[in-house]
Amino acid sequence: MMRRRPLLLLPLLAPLPARAQRAPTPPAAPPAAPPAAPPAAPVPMPSASDIAQVEAYLNAIRTLRARFIQVDARGRVAEGTLYLQRPGRMRFEYDPPSPILIVADGTTVTYQDRQLGQITSVFLGQTPLSIILAERVRLSGDVSVLRGERFSGQAQGGRLEIWLTRTASPREGTLILSFALDPFGLVQWRVIDAQAQEVRVSLSRIERDIPLAASLFRPPQPEPNQPRGG
Repeated sequence: MMRRRPLLLLPLLAPLPARAQRAPTPPAAPPAAPPAAPPAAPVPMPSASDIAQVEAYLNAIRTLRARFIQVDARGRVAEGTLYLQRPGRMRFEYDPPSPILIVADGTTVTYQDRQLGQITSVFLGQTPLSIILAERVRLSGDVSVLRGERFSGQAQGGRLEIWLTRTASPREGTLILSFALDPFGLVQWRVIDAQAQEVRVSLSRIERDIPLAASLFRPPQPEPNQPRGG
């Protein structure tokens, strides 16, 4: 493109032919300025009562078990069972043939790929899901609410969607929580990472406040001679 641009400009820069001895044409009036763009619509934000309801719901969860369906940025689908124990503990147990297991033990999140024989760990605080695994969920201060909106619908009375991020590190990702309104409850979340890649997790068959074995939240250990990432 950089080589073509001068060639495209040559017809505009060449002088008139010698036989055209006319007085120079006065320059045309500058074009009228385009009409101003309409002001951007304000970003919808949740009401104070919506935020209070979400905080109360999440803080009331001690344990949770549910089936999940995950859809990644490429449209690939995986299913499995989710176990959650607040604060800080979560387990994604994927159904076969997926070789993936993800465990949060309160401090770190460990990702195991049994097929590749690899284990990788990151600090829980570096992940958007740490927002809902906190000892006390507060959608202010360390957490910023980016937007929120209610959607009407016949299923479960519609839904409430709230976009959240870490105030100090918004580029690490965005967590979007979706709640059914009747009865009120978390039914889906979406995580958008720093590369704008989105993963959606939808929940079903949700059971709350049930006994869960502590062993569920022990991070997987590498097999002998198996590499471990950091």
